[in-house]
Amino acid sequence: MSEKDEERLRQAVNGINNNLPPPTKHADLRQICDWELYGPKDPRIYILVRELALSHGLRVSKIEEVIVAALSHELDELRNAEKDLKGG
Repeated sequence: MSEKDEERLRQAVNGINNNLPPPTKHADLRQICDWELYGPKDPRIYILVRELALSHGLRVSKIEEVIVAALSHELDELRNAEKDLKGG
């Protein structure tokens, strides 16, 4: 791993890049930190991205928007469920 990659990993772990608190415990912490550098490990994501781009003409920026929208929706659902459990 290059020095630049190591620094990006350190920053990600420390929450510098995304203003999140540093993670303490998570079973997939290493994979989460590696995501920015190496991308997803699930080949289905690559297959879907490739088909959307090459067979249907979507630009990578549009595919990324779709991914962000899906993940944002999931996060909103989890946050709303947590609010409901707390009575808020």
